[in-house]
Amino acid sequence: MNMAEGLGESLVESALEDWAEWMRQDEPLTAGYPAKAAGMLIPSWMKDAEETYEEVDARLVKATDAAIDSLPRLSRLAVMAHFRLAPDVWQFHEASRLYTIAKKELEPLLRKRGVI
Repeated sequence: MNMAEGLGESLVESALEDWAEWMRQDEPLTAGYPAKAAGMLIPSWMKDAEETYEEVDARLVKATDAAIDSLPRLSRLAVMAHFRLAPDVWQFHEASRLYTIAKKELEPLLRKRGVI
């Protein structure tokens, strides 16, 4: 594996870890009422850095989710099983190999969506 391939795989893995973390949260990714009320010193139309980062994270996670959703079924299940997000009824005899294939399939999809 050359350095570029290793970097691409690392970026895919990082995007998948962020996606899995969001998938485990109870809070949906949809926009709604703000979690914080505006204070006296900051006008309500201004966003702080944390809110901006959360919006970027949400956009990247949604794009990653769309990329995963566009994978072939077996690859999609391999990703979900790797992060323990699939029902326990799915058992893969070659889970590691299937997950590696899924990551390779995801790389161009994530690049196309601006995630990596």
